[in-house]
Amino acid sequence: MNSLARNSDKQKIPKSLGRNLLFERGMALFAVANLGLVLFDLSYIPWRNFYLFNIGGFRIELLGFSVSVPRITDIYDPIKGIEPHRDTVAYLNTINQLKVEVTDQGLRSPQVAVTLEKLQIMSGDIIDSNPFAAANKSGTLERIKNRMRSHMGDKSSKASFALFWSQPHLSQAGFIEEMNFFDSQLRRLIETNYFRQINETGDFVDRFFLLDIFFVSILSLELALRVFYLRRSRNLSWSEAALWRWYDFLFLLPFLQIIRIIPVLVRLHQAELINVEIVNRQLHERFLAIFSGEITQAVIVRIFEQMEDSVRQLDFKQLVSEGVGKSYIDLNNTNEVAAIANLVFQATIEDVLPQMRPSIEALVKHATENALQQVSIYKGITEIPGLGAMQQQFTEQVVLQISQTLFSSLENLPQMDLKTVKLSEDLVQNLTEILAKEMRQHKSIDKIKLLLIDLLAEIKINYVKKLSQQEWEEILEKTKAIQRSTN
Repeated sequence: MNSLARNSDKQKIPKSLGRNLLFERGMALFAVANLGLVLFDLSYIPWRNFYLFNIGGFRIELLGFSVSVPRITDIYDPIKGIEPHRDTVAYLNTINQLKVEVTDQGLRSPQVAVTLEKLQIMSGDIIDSNPFAAANKSGTLERIKNRMRSHMGDKSSKASFALFWSQPHLSQAGFIEEMNFFDSQLRRLIETNYFRQINETGDFVDRFFLLDIFFVSILSLELALRVFYLRRSRNLSWSEAALWRWYDFLFLLPFLQIIRIIPVLVRLHQAELINVEIVNRQLHERFLAIFSGEITQAVIVRIFEQMEDSVRQLDFKQLVSEGVGKSYIDLNNTNEVAAIANLVFQATIEDVLPQMRPSIEALVKHATENALQQVSIYKGITEIPGLGAMQQQFTEQVVLQISQTLFSSLENLPQMDLKTVKLSEDLVQNLTEILAKEMRQHKSIDKIKLLLIDLLAEIKINYVKKLSQQEWEEILEKTKAIQRSTN
């Protein structure tokens, strides 16, 4: 959507099509109205009970006149092919007739007895035929039956209705009280039932297109004018010009109308009524936070698996044989391994060993004393009275001489002449050849191969771990901080 907004900002819109902000806002609000109608249509069937009892159906006083506001269901039911169900309507009309007869003739009149018997029969028919099923409201009928059973204290719903619509019960419990119960607990549930027409294809009748065609026609005309202008002003083909406004084509789809939210958001952003950049950025970051960890883990695991396969397929003996005599491609006339080793060696001699000299001298002293203890003459001397101190001085003198000789030799190594360097390189080369020859003949090379495979598997299991959602969000936050600091 970010790219859509940038494209829309770059393209030039003629004044006749609303280059001014007022026109863009007007068309954006027109698109919002269409989306609102779509959302209302999608919610109408699931929320019809709410619309039936809460929107419309009242009177208001306006300039001294009483104006009746119809229920929204009276207006929109024909669009969805909905009409009152004749069975439930007839049932409620019969109850209304009963109220009139009781008021005019009394509860004990013969006419009331006939009406009550009729209601008993109609109640049983409704329970048997279930007129609520066609509207997918069988649950509503169950609620009606449960409330009547609970009210009458009988496990049978038919028996409960038959007893409820009887003169003895209404006389004993009170006709007004029982009618109040029916109106407050059951009437509204029965009123929610309806019959929906079916067309020749077997689908429910839906005339929403009669309302939607007005919006689609206006938006289609505007889209055609925009594409025509873009084609002429930018010298584009028809298809290229249409792609500039591809999201507007979603208004033309006769199905999945909910996706019209995409062009509506784009238009609102273009009209500067909302800013979707923040939402777009959050969506991108959330996407990265969810999938980056999975992708990274999969890539690293795949690398280690390829390394394991390479080790399994590799002939170590052949590799060692070819490695000794095979020519090596040098890119910069430098032996990088030797150069790195030389730098590490010089740092060790110049910086590390001087700091470790006391520890090295202590080790040399201990080794010297152990060696001298093996000499019988030296043992005899230490047993002669007065010569113990001489033994100590002798040992310290030997240790000092050895350490001075060692460190002096090491300090002079960096200044070795060319011949010494050449001899050292020959030594390393000879060592490599002999080591390769012995490894080819040694049985442990297969074991080394297996150990390498096991090592790679252990690294993959122990160190290639899945990062949590919070860890990835912290990484993204650090990335944004770096980007802000470089801007």
